[in-house]
Amino acid sequence: MKHNAIDIFIKTILRKNINFVKKLIFILLTLIALIWWLLFSSSCFYGDFNLYYTKEGDDGEYYLNMYQHLPTTPIAVYKLIDGYDKYFWVLYNKDGKEIWHSPHYAYLSDDISGMAIPTKKNNLLRYSSNGEWEVIDLTDKINQVNGKK
Repeated sequence: MKHNAIDIFIKTILRKNINFVKKLIFILLTLIALIWWLLFSSSCFYGDFNLYYTKEGDDGEYYLNMYQHLPTTPIAVYKLIDGYDKYFWVLYNKDGKEIWHSPHYAYLSDDISGMAIPTKKNNLLRYSSNGEWEVIDLTDKINQVNGKK
């Protein structure tokens, strides 16, 4: 008896509504892709393929990689066409562990004059963002990466 009820359910209800289910899945996947495309930062993907420049700190303890944004969002495409502010930076320690990433929606220029990379004695990072100098104390992040509390 139970077997017949399941067969009837599958044959009548699911077969009639299979097109509705397919359309619903398509709409959900399309919405997820659209939201990701509009909101997901173009600086989330980086590596040797979009590396633009590397600057090493004075004592060699840290280095800063400058990456070019990828054209994965409408804002990134506009900024890349605009041509000036199209980079983001990632700070690493000498072992290659990531310490800091510039804000994901920051589009920075390639101007490195006046930039200060942290050293063993000084944990401050200084960089230019939108024409103003930003200074960040990375002591907590450096300790976290190095396993200190």
